[in-house]
Order: sequence, then C-alpha cells, then structure tokens
Amino acid sequence: MEMLKSRLSQFRSPLNTFFAVLSLIIVISFSFIFYFTWITVNQHAVNELRATNQLLAQGSNQTFYHYRAMLKLLGERLLDLDAGNHPERGKALVDQLIRLNPELIAFGLARSDGQLVIVSGIQKNALLPNLLTQPQSTKTFKAVLATEKMLLGRTYYMRLLQNWLIPIRMAVKDEKGGVPLVVTAGIGISKSSVFWKNIKLPEGFQAGLLRPDSYWQMLKPVVNDRHETYGQDVAPDIFRYIVSNIKTTDSDSGISSVFSTGERIYAGLYLPEWNLYSIVSIPQSLVYQYFLKDMLLPVILFIGLLITGYVVYRFLKKQQKSYEYQLIQQAHFDHLTKLPNRLLGIDRLDQAINQSERGTAVTGVVFLDLDHFKRVNDSFGHLSGDELLVQCADRLKSILRAGDTIARLGGDEFLIVLPLLESSDHVEHVFIKIQSAFEKAFTVGNREIVCSCSAGIAIYPSDGENSEELLRASDTALYNAKDHGRNTYCFFSEKMNQVTARRMELETELRHALDKKELYLVYQPQVDIATSVWTGCEALLRWHNPLLGDIEPLEFIPIAEETGLIRKIGEFVIHQACQDLQIIQARTSKAFRMAINLSPVQLDQTGLTHLFSDIVHQYKFSPDSIELEITESMMVENGIQLEALRQQGLRIAIDDFGTGFCSLSYLQRFPVNTLKIDKSFIMDINHKSDDASLVKAIINLGKSLQLDIVAEGVEAQDQVDYLLQSGCQSAQGFHFSHPLSIDRFLARLE
Repeated sequence: MEMLKSRLSQFRSPLNTFFAVLSLIIVISFSFIFYFTWITVNQHAVNELRATNQLLAQGSNQTFYHYRAMLKLLGERLLDLDAGNHPERGKALVDQLIRLNPELIAFGLARSDGQLVIVSGIQKNALLPNLLTQPQSTKTFKAVLATEKMLLGRTYYMRLLQNWLIPIRMAVKDEKGGVPLVVTAGIGISKSSVFWKNIKLPEGFQAGLLRPDSYWQMLKPVVNDRHETYGQDVAPDIFRYIVSNIKTTDSDSGISSVFSTGERIYAGLYLPEWNLYSIVSIPQSLVYQYFLKDMLLPVILFIGLLITGYVVYRFLKKQQKSYEYQLIQQAHFDHLTKLPNRLLGIDRLDQAINQSERGTAVTGVVFLDLDHFKRVNDSFGHLSGDELLVQCADRLKSILRAGDTIARLGGDEFLIVLPLLESSDHVEHVFIKIQSAFEKAFTVGNREIVCSCSAGIAIYPSDGENSEELLRASDTALYNAKDHGRNTYCFFSEKMNQVTARRMELETELRHALDKKELYLVYQPQVDIATSVWTGCEALLRWHNPLLGDIEPLEFIPIAEETGLIRKIGEFVIHQACQDLQIIQARTSKAFRMAINLSPVQLDQTGLTHLFSDIVHQYKFSPDSIELEITESMMVENGIQLEALRQQGLRIAIDDFGTGFCSLSYLQRFPVNTLKIDKSFIMDINHKSDDASLVKAIINLGKSLQLDIVAEGVEAQDQVDYLLQSGCQSAQGFHFSHPLSIDRFLARLE
C-alpha cells in the first residue's frame, strides 16, 4: 500500500513541478514585460518631454530674437528721428509696428531719465509717468540702462488693455555709447499670432518659461486663475528643486534635463540669453495611464494564460486523480468481481491483526475455494465461469458484516477476514450461512448451476502471529477440507501442519527422484487360475529415497498428479515396462502381457497415441501385449482418447471395477477388453455373501460381454477356489506372488 502511494506521489510530482515551472515562467515573462513596458513608457515620456521642451526653447528663442531685432531697429530709427524730444515724429512708426505685429499689444519709449514719451493706445496730451518712479519698473529700467541685451520683465495684467503681457525693454545707444532712449513693448501671450499660443502640446503636457525670481514668464495651459498663476511665485522648495536639476551646461547641446518631484516629471533647459528656464512637465499619473494602457493586452494575456493554465491544471489533476483511482482499483481490487484482491486482502488482514492486538478479540481467517469450478469452465466456457464467480462474490458480500473483508485471491479462491470476534465459534456460524446461501442454484445465462464450496479456517492468535502464518494455516486447512469430500470446512490444527510439511518434503524430493534413479518398477504376476501359469504381469511403481526411505505409491502418486510430474514419471514407467516386457517375451515362448496403469493426467495429454506407436515400433512386439489400466471415471471422461489407443491394437482394462459409477452402457459403447475386480470384494468373498454374489455377478457380466476377468488382491486358496468355481480365468495377489523386481521376476518365470 505504501509502495503504491509512493509510486503515485512520484507520478503526481512531475505534473505539479511542470505547472509550477510553467507558472514561474509565465510570471517571470510577465515581470520582464512589466519591467520593459515600464521602462519603454518612461523612456517614451522622457523623449516626448525633451522633444516638446526643445520645441518650446527653440520657439521662445526665435520669438525673443525676433523682438530684440525689431526693438533694436525701431530704437535706432526713433533715435534718428529724435523721438525722445519730439515724440510726434515717432508716432507713425510705432503705429505701423503694432499694425504689423498684432501680438505686441503695448509699446513705449522712454528717455534715459525714465520719462515715458510715447505709449501706444494712450490719448493725446495724457500725462505719462516716469518709470523710475514706478516700483515695478524701477529695477528693470535701471538694469536695461546697464546692458545691451533685451530684458524681460515679469508677466502682468494690463487693465487698460485687458490683456496679459510679457514686458520687454531694450536700451538704444547713440554713436558715443550713451543710452538716450529705452524702447519697451508688451507681448500679449494670449494673442493668436504669438508663438506660445500656437504651440501644440500633447495631452496632459504643461509647458512654461520660468523666471529666476520663481515667477512664471509664460505657462500653457494655465490650470488655475491667471492672476494666481502669474501673480504668485512658484513654491520655494519646488523652484529650488527645478533649478537645481537643470544643468546650465546642457543649453549648448539643447538636451533637456529630466527629473521628477514625485507628482510630476519635468524636462528643463536653461536659456542663458534671456535668463529663463524652459520647462515642460507631465503628471506622474499620466505616465501610469500610458503604462496601464500599454499593459492592458499583456495583462489580459497574462490573466488568460493563468486562467487557462489553471483550468488545464485542474483538468489534468482531475484526469490524474481518475487515473490514480484506476491504478488503486487495479492494484487493490479484482477487475472481475470488484472485490479486494490479494494485496488489499492481506493489508486488511494485517489491520485486523493490529486491532486484535489491542484487545482480547480474535480474528478469523477463512480460505474459501469453489468445488469443481474447473468443470464449469470446461463445460460451459470461461465467460460462464466468470459470471459464476461474480454471483458467488455477491452472495458472499451479502452474508458478511460491514467491517468484514472478502477478497479474491485468484481463480476460484477467496479470502474472508472476520475481525474483532469474541470467539472462533462465530467463524463456524459464518461458514454455515455461506453453505446455506450456496445451496440455491446460480442462474448463469439460461442455465442453473449448483456450486458448493470448501473452506479452511485459521484463528488469530492461536494459529499464527502474522498474515503469512495465518494464510498458510488456512490454506492447509482448506486442503484438508477438500480431502474430506469437499462442501465442508475444517479448522487448522498442528497435525495438518505436519501433514503439509510431509507433503512439501515429498514434493521436493520427488522432483529429483527420476534424475537420482530413485524410482523403479516391480512386477506382480497375473496367473491363469486353472493352470497356475503366468500369463502376464502388472507394472507397479516404487520409490526409495535415501532420506525418507520407501514411500508408498498411495502417498506420492497423488502429489505427482497434482504437480504435473506424473507426465514425466509416466513416460519413464511406460518405457521401462516395455523394455522389460521385451526381455520377458524373449525368455518365454508363450504370449505374455504387460499391464500399465495410466493416470487421468496422462490420458488427457496430447501425443499419448504417438508415444505408444513409437514404443511398439521401437521394441517390435504386438500392440495387444500392452494392456492399459484405467478407472471407470477415466473411461467416461476420455472416450475419444481410449478409442484412438484401442485402434492401435492396445488393450484396455478397467481397474478396480465395481467401485466407480460406470453404467453398463459404457461397457458396450467403449472398447474395453478386461475387467479387474477390486480387491475389496475379494477379501471377504467366503465370509460375506453380498461380496460373493457381487463378484459372481461381475464375472457373469464380463463373460456375457466377452471380456476377460482378472481378480485382484487374492491372498488365500479358498478365494482361488471360489473364483475358479465362479468361472474367473485370471487373478493376481500375494497368494501367487508379491511384486518382484525384473531380475527376480525373470528367475521365477524360468
């Protein structure tokens, strides 16, 4: 049982390992896909951020370069027109500039002392302010006077024009290097013609120009209110993080620095010409969305593979369990009767023994065998035999308790285990119930078959301490029950064990008896009663073993027949008897006959007729010199074989006539030559009138059928006288001679 579980575990392990490895491969593959998709999405986001920021930086640079060139050119023209002192001279030029550049929503011209002289969109004769007196302009104005660059002011909202603008200022130098004028303008960041308005940003992107003072110069799109966006500086910690991560050295290569604050991912590039930071950013959640979008198909495939794998695994596990169940059934149950087989039966017996060891209960072991089951197979076929076995199993199951076990050991043998019994008497009651159940005929096909059974019974612990000893004991008891006529039961005893041991010893020695020349023949003469002349003899087999001594034929012949050794021994007897017959016939001038006994096993074997044909040809004597002795039952069962032997010229004699169940019609139908009267009738021929009458009847029957009559076991002269008076021709027995070896037989013959 444990071995089978181990084998099933070994079978189960590769399947679990396979799916574990397959699942691991799927998970690892998905992890790689997960990782590379995440890297790819992030890299794509970085590349797109850099590309967008590069576009923003290039566009902003070009825009500011354009306005710087325009302001420089305009400033030089206004300087030539002396617009600082005569503003009206530059008014037309300014109007033309604004008309050609609609994104410029404001323009101004101031002298070096800060006084504005021209402001677009202001009524004539309006009082213009001084920029050095305006807090928001003082710092920038002074800075412009000190540089030739165009400077950008903070983006603000001009209420007069109702627009947000980026102020730009540039100093206009004269030939002496002085700065007589400052040109200023406002770029409307919401105008349709401005670059930042027209730049197309990918979904979720935000682009802007950040000033060094932490204010936005431009931001697109504006998430909150513009006043809140441009009027408040960026949170200091975020501003410091952004500025610290933008490498000013990357401005020459145009490659943006990429970094993340956790909530957003930034691409930044420093624009040194304008002292601005070009920044493009996206929320981290957008990257997650891109990632989830790209992972949708792999996730579906992954889940699909896992579900498919699980379904396949469960299916294969179900198939495996079904196969394991079949293996268990095949390993532990008989396929025909569905009963436990020998393996499981012995396992149940071991369990019953263990249960009995823990208390005072006993365990009954019944070894049961169907009587004459071979006849059913031979007469009706194996299918009918199988059906009979199934019905027998069903009847046996219906009799036993739920905790009892009935197992089929093989063929027509069954093992019944009766655990936890108070006494051995219960086993006897069980078998009586089994016999009662078997009294009713079995219906197999359209036939009714009566089948009895025999049983050997052993009890634990008195008859054995383990399953092996109990099975051996019950098997021994079964053989004893069969020897007592079948359809009965027998409890094991130590005497049976001795008989079995003796039988095993005889069987072992008998297998080597021929090779060791321990078997030999003796011959008992057959005598003509009237003349006392030896007319023939019967060959009798003897066995002398150096260890066991002389063994009676009644003891070893049945063993030879059961083991099949009789075939080889029978051939030895036939050859030796015919060889000695040839010697005997050479010593006498009269016809002499050799009687040889055949066993049922020999008569059933094929090639028997060829064997005698070869022997007659080899020893060159008349076939009717050999007389084959058979029993009455053998004549009934082997008529065809006997007819073939008779056609070869061999004689047939019925041995122990009167003790069997042969009908008279058989004597007419079958080719019989001689009747041999059994010695049991001869013994009391002069003391029991019934025996005398029966002997006389047999003699008269033989005469009427023209058969020879031979009386066996003649030991007294009065028996000879009665046989002679009754008309019997021949006899054999101790009165005439004991069985003799060939040498002594030849000496007596002369």
